[in-house]
Amino acid sequence: MKTYKLIKTYPGSFPLGHLAILDESVKYYNLGTTTRSLDYIENHPENWQHVCYKCHENVYTCKSFGCKQAILITEDGVDIFEGDNYYFVNTNLDFKAYAGTIMKGMTATNPDTKKFSTKKAAENYIKMNKPCLSLNDVLEVVEDTCVITLNSTRKAVKEKLTKIVKQKLK
Repeated sequence: MKTYKLIKTYPGSFPLGHLAILDESVKYYNLGTTTRSLDYIENHPENWQHVCYKCHENVYTCKSFGCKQAILITEDGVDIFEGDNYYFVNTNLDFKAYAGTIMKGMTATNPDTKKFSTKKAAENYIKMNKPCLSLNDVLEVVEDTCVITLNSTRKAVKEKLTKIVKQKLK
């Protein structure tokens, strides 16, 4: 869960200092007795500050009340603290989800690694972003095979598709 504090007003906004809590389960911001869609804050990011859910200070500098500092914020917007489990996907290597635990002194600086709060979020990222065989690749092979020989066999089509799939997996 992420908490935001209004630091600069704009037309139609709440009063300065108002808190908004992101409820990721229903994809809305809870603003006291009001809820607004995700785009409410996303359309005005310069007016909101991500704050600690305990003391409402800037999440990156919060040291009040013994608050733990978030080591990283995952791609799905969850604060990860020392000792927390998370999942990561290496986009330069194999596009697989791996589990990890944040240890003391760790930093989140590798740009080739995408980090997520849940395995499902990591798997969804893989599903949507992993380079793979497209419909156009398949149609191109089928068209080429049919044009080259009118009597194309299933074996020839299968061999060409297998070759393309293996190239995409490298």
